[in-house]
Order: sequence, then C-alpha cells, then structure tokens
Amino acid sequence: MAVVLPMTWRTNESVLITCLLVGAFSVPAFCCALVLRKQRLVPLMWASVISLAIALALWLVLVWVNFDRTVEMWIIRSGIIANTIGVWGAHFGLLSLFQLTGRYSKHVRNATYFFASLLALFILAAVIIEPESEIYFRALLLLIIFTVCGTLITPTLTVIELVKSRASHGSVPSKVNIELTCPRCGSHQDIKPGNARCRNCSLRINIELEEPRCTCGYLLYRLQGETCPECGKTIPEIDRWAVQAPDESTQPDIAPVHETP
Repeated sequence: MAVVLPMTWRTNESVLITCLLVGAFSVPAFCCALVLRKQRLVPLMWASVISLAIALALWLVLVWVNFDRTVEMWIIRSGIIANTIGVWGAHFGLLSLFQLTGRYSKHVRNATYFFASLLALFILAAVIIEPESEIYFRALLLLIIFTVCGTLITPTLTVIELVKSRASHGSVPSKVNIELTCPRCGSHQDIKPGNARCRNCSLRINIELEEPRCTCGYLLYRLQGETCPECGKTIPEIDRWAVQAPDESTQPDIAPVHETP
C-alpha cells in the first residue's frame, strides 16, 4: 500500500481507520440484509443500504483525501446525515423482526420506534441548523436514553413471551388424569402429569406431556399445512398434523353388546 499511494498520505493510520469504518458499517448493513431476507420493509431497507453506502464512501474520501476546511465540513455534514438515515432504517427494520404478541410489548416497541425516529430528526436538525440551546441537547440526551432502553427491552420482552408461550396450556389440560398400570405391582390407577408415586407400591412415576410446537412457540395441534402461520418456518414432518378421519364407508357395522346380569 505504501508503494502505490503517495508518501504524503499517512498510510498506516488511513488503512486502520478504513478497516474500522468498513467493520462498523457492516453491522447495520447486515441488519438490513436480515430484514430483506424476511421480505419486510423492502423499500426502507434498500434506502438504508444506499444511505449507508453513501456515508461510508464520504467518510473514506475524508480519510484518504485532503480538502480545505469548507469542503471538509460539507463532507462531514453529508456523512452524518446519510449515516443517521441508514442507521435509523436498520434499527427500525431490526425491531420489526421481533415476534411480539402482547399488547403492552407492542406498545413498548412502538414507543421505541417513536423515540428513535425523533432522535434521528434531532440529529439531522443539529447538523443542519446547528442549535446552541442547552435544552435542545438535554432533550437529545433523553431521546438517546429512551431509544437505548427501548432497544434493550424489546428483545427481552420477546424472550419472555416465548418462554410463556412454551409453558402455556395447550390442547391437553395440565391436570388431566392419565389411566395407567404400575409396571412393578400391576395396580390400575389414575395419575396426573408430573412427579407422582404408585398408590400401592410407592414407585416413583414421572409423566411429561409435550405437544408439538414451532420454535416460535406456536401450537401445532390440528394445524393443516407445512409452514407455521406465526413465523413462516417449515414444520418438521414429525410434528405435522397427520391424523386422518376413518372412512365410514369402509367401517364394519358393529352391533352393540349388552351385558346380561
């Protein structure tokens, strides 16, 4: 690199800063790619990718080329504007990927959308208008705090809802009685799911009921199809609903049996 580029350039520092910039911009670009893979917010994601590319190009030009003060300030302002738009779009798209079902959880995400959008507007205004009011920068700091808190709380709520959905009651009641025969003493009895003991010989018996669910927690009971309606993932064949109703035309006629005293 030192042989190709002019000696007046600070090659080592420029290469290091270039690597840091490319690595930093790859994070929001990867978030946009994840959202595009889900076919969500396609126009917004492409606009964010283009803004990130423009911002990266401006910062790299600023690193490798020397300009006078006026041009340098114009490049810095343009880079901040493009960078803000790109990061805001990537952040918006990333939050949309979280599967939230609770009403309050959705309110938290919507509030995060609002604070993040307002924060982006405040940053753009600070670059263009250059306000000097102390109240303005205090409001900017509050928006940063609210946006960061909402960004951290949203995935946390997603995990909590996922755990609750997996632990929620399905098509089989958790307190259902199961008829079984003790494998040791042969006594017939009714036992509820969970840890229990045989009433006759005190054999420890543990019964677990696990219904097929998607990885997102959606119950697959009586679900017709090969994909989950909640997240769109393909359902493994072993978990698909395959119970077929018997054909009544082929069933033999069985007369009722009456016991005589």
